[in-house]
Amino acid sequence: MSAQAQAQKATVSQWCSVLGMSRSGWYAARKRATTKAAVSPLSLQAKAVFHASGSSYGSRRLSAQLKLQGWAVGRHKART
Repeated sequence: MSAQAQAQKATVSQWCSVLGMSRSGWYAARKRATTKAAVSPLSLQAKAVFHASGSSYGSRRLSAQLKLQGWAVGRHKART
């Protein structure tokens, strides 16, 4: 790398200052960007039930339908 290119390269501290965030927030965001979220069987089933209802079920009816299918899920869990 040339001396001019190194002089133009910003440090993490400079980026954090520009973006208005902490260094720990910078590294946490970098880590989150590389981590893939796990897909649970419950979330897949909940989406299937929701779409089968014509996207009309709310959390109460969705949780009731999932309970009929044998899933132990409450209204608040179905809402997420």
